[in-house]
Amino acid sequence: MKYVTASLRRALTCCCLAFALPHVQAAELPSGNELTGIWEASAPLGQVAKGELTVDLSHASGQAKLDGHQTIAKIEGSTITFDFGSSTGRFRGALVDDKLNGFWIQPASSLASYAMATPVRFRQIGHRRWIGIVRPLIPRTTLYLVVDKGADGSSMAFIRDYQRNIGIGRRFKVDLSGARVELSDAGDSGYRLTGSLDEVHHAITMAVPDYGTLFRFVRTSASQVSNLYPTRTEALYRYRQPIDDGDGWTVGSASSVGLDAALLETFVRSLAAQRATSASSPAIQAVLVARHGKLVLDEYFYGYNREDTHDIRSAGKTLTATLVGIAQRIDPSFTTNTKVYDIFSNDDPDRNPDPRKKMMTIENLITMTSGYNCDDENPKAPGNEDVVTAQKTQPDWTRYIVGLPMISTPGGRRAVYCSVDIHLAGASASRATGIWLPALFDEYLAKPLDFLTYHWDLTPTDQGYGGGGQYLRPRDLLKIGQLYLSKGRWRDRQLISPEWVYEATQEHSVFDTGSEAPLRGSEHPAPTDVHGYGYGWHLLMTNVEGKRYREYVATGNGGQIVAVIPDLDLVVGFASSNYNNGKTWWKFISNYIPEHIIPAISQGKR
Repeated sequence: MKYVTASLRRALTCCCLAFALPHVQAAELPSGNELTGIWEASAPLGQVAKGELTVDLSHASGQAKLDGHQTIAKIEGSTITFDFGSSTGRFRGALVDDKLNGFWIQPASSLASYAMATPVRFRQIGHRRWIGIVRPLIPRTTLYLVVDKGADGSSMAFIRDYQRNIGIGRRFKVDLSGARVELSDAGDSGYRLTGSLDEVHHAITMAVPDYGTLFRFVRTSASQVSNLYPTRTEALYRYRQPIDDGDGWTVGSASSVGLDAALLETFVRSLAAQRATSASSPAIQAVLVARHGKLVLDEYFYGYNREDTHDIRSAGKTLTATLVGIAQRIDPSFTTNTKVYDIFSNDDPDRNPDPRKKMMTIENLITMTSGYNCDDENPKAPGNEDVVTAQKTQPDWTRYIVGLPMISTPGGRRAVYCSVDIHLAGASASRATGIWLPALFDEYLAKPLDFLTYHWDLTPTDQGYGGGGQYLRPRDLLKIGQLYLSKGRWRDRQLISPEWVYEATQEHSVFDTGSEAPLRGSEHPAPTDVHGYGYGWHLLMTNVEGKRYREYVATGNGGQIVAVIPDLDLVVGFASSNYNNGKTWWKFISNYIPEHIIPAISQGKR
């Protein structure tokens, strides 16, 4: 699911011109009316409730308290709900055997277009009293205004949101008249931003479209900013073993698994030294490597750390497909051969009736061969993800999807990139098990895999969205790759069956871009003109020093990647903000892994 609006992308990312970031040291900061330099603004994009959530059911009228708010808790059987108001958030959970579990539902914001569900872990503090910590997705952002001199001596600038890699493509001409600051797009004379300069406090106050708030930019320098560059200490980096933070990973040194620490160190330094000079510059926020079941590398950039969650975009499709496999273990009558319209017979199937719909199976959904008119590369397709999520006629997206028109017979070899296929597969798993999709994920994957926190996006009718867009820590997302590499086992538990792992990583369909450019500059690139697809996994081959290695990969727009290379017992992960620039982020798979990660494995250990 996409969260940056189309108008914001148009406002800040068109006209991709290359330019160099000025390296302005603190002592070099200009004074007076001269604006050259780096300006930083950080602002919350709405208030969120967080902290200790207490639930007291010891009285006839249950109560819940959070962040200065108080409300009545409603109890119906084992279900517990309470609502602090549409602008604050609400809770849905269950009380079973005196154990309280549930999710905090935070309202939509300018960062997340829809509500997000975050698990709350409770501990009992008395008779029918519990306390848990609400850790919501914090909707805030940091913008940088970078002003330098153009070739003709005039002041030029760009605005960058490092979290989303937005803004670097639009080049502004800067005019200062008294206290009035005007930024006019050098390539679009009709687009202007205006603000005011406070010379005393060296600050510029300016509204930026679609953020819904004023930003106060203050002077800073290259040596002080934490997020404009990957890191300020690339020359000082030394390889270090990951920290054991109690998240279930066994950590180890590179040498303990046959990896050359010096080569990994060189690779990380190269990432840390990268500078954004155009919209296509890599913007890697995390890189991780696990081998032989040990996490041996996790490094973070642009101010991120191992505790931060990232929008995994379409890599979340792999999570949803995995939940289909889990649902089969819960209800053996639910299989990949189950007919979709046997499950959704009461969900408006008479809209756009077509006998081919009766043929559609769960496997067709998780291999993107449903036959729906839902190509995400076709903005006019009624099942295009943007069309489905933007339409207002049917808030129940599942009902909308089952009523989509067909464009081909389900099945066959050719896959069509269709996010709503995977969402419908998740809705099917939820229906089959009778478990809300986020709760299914929490109970059967997140908890057993020792996830620390995550956020699952919801539809307008509170269904868990299965097409992607969840927020996970990179260390937690990497566990999905390790789970499959370990044939469905994590530590001492079998979470998914070895049979599912095998089938999910076999070729069931093929993406074929035909004569078009392989990447098409889109969110959903194919690494070659033809590549296979399993159950939520892209199936690839990589070549290193004359040897070919099979890999299966979960990918998400911007560079959210988990790549599994079974022959090397290797899992590699990336998090990045190169959104809508597949030609850049696909290089993390096609170049970085075969040129830097695999060669770090000594020849005798491959």
